[in-house]
Amino acid sequence: MRNKAGSIIVAALNYYPVRYYAAAFFFAYIFLSNIQFFTTIEDSMLVAMLHFFRISSYYFGGDFLIGTFYAPSHVVIPVVVQLVFLIFFPTIAITSRTNLERRARILLFGLLCFVVFVLIHFLLLLIFGTLGQLGSPLAFYLVSIFATRIIGGLIIESTIFFTATRPVGPKIKPAIRKSYLKEYAYFGASLVISFSIFYLFLGISQADISSPILAIILLRLNLSPLFFQLIIPNIFYELKKPDWLRWANSAHNKAPSISFLIAAYNEEKMIGKCIRSIEKASSHYRGRVELILVNDGSTDRTGKIIRETAQNLKYCDCKLFDIPNSGKGYALKYGLQRTSGDIIFRTDADTVLDEYCLPPMMNHFRNPQVGCVSGWILAFESNGIWLKAQNLMNCWYLLTKRGQSVFDSIIVQPGSSTAYRRKALEKAGGWVDNIFGEDGELTSRVIRNGYKGEIEQRSILYTEMPRTLQDFIQQRRRWSVAYYHSRGRNLKQVLEIRTPRSFVFLWNLFRHGVTYANSLLWTVLLAIMVTGVSSTSQMEQSLLKVLPALVGIYLIYYGTELTLIAYYLHKFRMTHDVIYFPVMKFLSFVITQFIKPQVMEIVLSWSSKWPRYSTEAFKDLRKEVNRRIDPGYPSGQVQPSGTSKKKIDRLDSHS
Repeated sequence: MRNKAGSIIVAALNYYPVRYYAAAFFFAYIFLSNIQFFTTIEDSMLVAMLHFFRISSYYFGGDFLIGTFYAPSHVVIPVVVQLVFLIFFPTIAITSRTNLERRARILLFGLLCFVVFVLIHFLLLLIFGTLGQLGSPLAFYLVSIFATRIIGGLIIESTIFFTATRPVGPKIKPAIRKSYLKEYAYFGASLVISFSIFYLFLGISQADISSPILAIILLRLNLSPLFFQLIIPNIFYELKKPDWLRWANSAHNKAPSISFLIAAYNEEKMIGKCIRSIEKASSHYRGRVELILVNDGSTDRTGKIIRETAQNLKYCDCKLFDIPNSGKGYALKYGLQRTSGDIIFRTDADTVLDEYCLPPMMNHFRNPQVGCVSGWILAFESNGIWLKAQNLMNCWYLLTKRGQSVFDSIIVQPGSSTAYRRKALEKAGGWVDNIFGEDGELTSRVIRNGYKGEIEQRSILYTEMPRTLQDFIQQRRRWSVAYYHSRGRNLKQVLEIRTPRSFVFLWNLFRHGVTYANSLLWTVLLAIMVTGVSSTSQMEQSLLKVLPALVGIYLIYYGTELTLIAYYLHKFRMTHDVIYFPVMKFLSFVITQFIKPQVMEIVLSWSSKWPRYSTEAFKDLRKEVNRRIDPGYPSGQVQPSGTSKKKIDRLDSHS
C-alpha cells in the first residue's frame, strides 16, 4: 500500500503543473506572510525618491501619504498584484529542470521586476502629482494596476525569451516605405476608448479599492484588453471601406495564377479530399491553378493516394515530389522552388477548401501592397462538443485578426489557409526550416517588409481538428513550442516603431506573459486565506463590498465576448454553436493552467542542453516534442540546410 502511495506521489511530482502550483503556493504563502515587509520596503524607497525631488511624502500608520501633513493624499500601491508576478520567478527557478546558470538568470529577472515596479510607481506619482490628480485615488489605482500588468507581463515574457535558447532572426529593411498615420490613429483611438470604458465602469460601481480581493479580480478580468483587442477594432473594421475596393478598376484586375503548396506527412486519411476540394475551387476561378505536393517522407499510403487522385484533375495541374522526412519548414522551402504561380497558397494536407473561397481572397491582391491573405478555418466535421468549441475559438481568433488588420498588424497567418504574393514571399526569404511555427514566423517577415496582411472572412476552409481533449492538449503543446520560435526569431520588430505592429506585437508578448501570472491567482487567493492576511470575516465583508463590481465585470466581460461571437456566427447561420461557449472557456482554462507552464518547462529544460540554436539542437527538440508533447509528431532525421538538396533532387517524381 505504501509503495502504491509512493508511486502516486512520484507520478504526481513528475507531472510539472503539480510541482509548479505547489511551489507557487509555497512562495505565495512566504511572500504574503511577510507582505508588510515588502510594503514597507517599497513605500520607503518611494518616499526616499520623492524626497530627492523635494516632494513631501511619508509613511504613517501603514498608509502611504503624499502632500502636506494637514492635507495629504492617500495612495494605494497594489502590492498584492505585484506579488502575484513576483512569485513566478522563484517558482520557475526551483521547479524547472534547467541548469544553475539559468536558474540564477531567472531570479535576477525577478529582482529586476521588483525594481521596475518601484520605478514605474515613482513615475506615476510624479505624473499624477504634476497633473494635480493625486486626489483621485481610483484613477491612480487603476493606472497602477494597468502598469503593473504591463510591466509584470513583459518581464515574465522577457525572462523566458532571454533564458531559453531561441532562433535569432534577421534585421529587416522594409521593401515598401509607407505612412502608418491612419493605422496609428485607429490604434490610439482603440486604446483610449477601451481604457475610458473600463475606468467609467469602475467609477460607477463604487468599488472599494482598498480590497485585495478586488485587486486580484482586476488583474484577472481587465476590460480594456477585451475592448482594445476585439470590440473597438472590429467596429472600425465594419465601418471602414475594404482597401481592395479602391483598386477595383485598376490594372490589377486580371486573375493571378495560383500555386497551391502542401507539405504532407502521413496524411492518407484526408489528402484525397484536400486535392479534390482544390480541384472544385479551381473550377470557380478564372486564373490558372497548379498544385505542388511535397511528400515529406510519409510511411503510409499518402504518395499512392496523391498519384491516384491527380489522374482525375481537370482544372488544376498537379506535381508530386517525394523527399526523405525533413520537417515541414524544409519541405515548404523545397516546394516553393518548384512553384510558378503569382500567388502561393499555403494549405495543409488535412484541409478542405470551400468551393467559392478563391475569388474573395484573390480580390485583396488587387492592392499591390498586400503580401498575404488568410481565410476562416472551421472544423471539417463539427459533430462533437470539442469540435464545436474549437469552432468558437477559431471565430475568436478570426475576430482578433480582423482587429489586428485595422492596425496593419496581424501577428500570425495560419498555415492551413494563407495565400502569399510571390514577390512578398521571395523578398522575405520564404519559409525557414529547422524551427517550429514556420508560418507565424513567415507572417512577421512578410509584414515587416512593409507588405499588408489581411483577413478574408468569406473564404472558409475546413480542417481536421482534435476530436478528444487529449488530442487537443497535444496539439496546443506543439503550438506553444511554435510560439517561442515564431516570436523569438522576430523580437527585433519591437524596435520598428514606424508601424503600430511593434506595439501590437509587444501587446501580444505582454498578454502571453500575463497569463502566467493569471494562472497563479488561485494559489495567491488560497495563500491569503491560509496566512490570515484577510480574516474570514474581513474577506466576507470585502467580497460583499466588491460583489456588485465583480458580477458586473463578469457580465460585461463574458457577455460582450459572447455577444460579439454570436453576432458574427449569425452571419453564417451558426448561432446555435454559442451554447458551447462554456466549453470554449474550459479549453482556454486548460491552455492557461496546464499547457503553457508545462511547455515552458520543457523549453527551458531543453535549452540547458543547447545554449546555442543549431540544426542539431532542433533535431533534439523534435525528439523532445515526440517524447514529451506529441507522440504523433515525427522525430525523424532533419536534413542540414543547403547540403541535401542535390540528394533530394534525385528523388523527385512527377504525377
